[in-house]
Amino acid sequence: ARAPFAAPAPATPAPGLTQACQGPTERRVQAVRVELVKEPGFVTLGMSVVEDGGALLVEGIDDHALVWQHNAMQDSDATRVLRGDSIIEANGVSNDANGILQQCQQARRIRLTLARPCAPTPGRMRPEAQEFVPAALGAVVAGAAASAAAAGPAQADDATERLVQRLFP
Repeated sequence: ARAPFAAPAPATPAPGLTQACQGPTERRVQAVRVELVKEPGFVTLGMSVVEDGGALLVEGIDDHALVWQHNAMQDSDATRVLRGDSIIEANGVSNDANGILQQCQQARRIRLTLARPCAPTPGRMRPEAQEFVPAALGAVVAGAAASAAAAGPAQADDATERLVQRLFP
């Protein structure tokens, strides 16, 4: 028996999108291309979507449906359909949410282009650092810790509480 889906093409850039999330801009998106094939027994792709301009925003993926099965067979998120992805193209139809939806509902073979927001890139860490603390925050924490240590244990607890209040109002 054939698998109910085809292996997706590797992630490749689409017009206006980047293939990799690199650089300082947090608003970058990457393109992910996925190919699905509906076999007998699969009527829908098994995703909850809402219109988002000319695209479809993936709000959920149904357990054991076609997209869920596709995702289960993938080695990484780079070739999975994820909640929060925008379907910006289906079988060459783009900038038309209804047309994209029709392709997803009616076509047997669906080639999707997804736009996925890039995760924010953390700043660089010192080799000996255990966690990332932005430089400005690090200076505040270091100054508060030094003041608290000099004041003694009771005042250190008060200083820590004031620091937490200042950082997380």
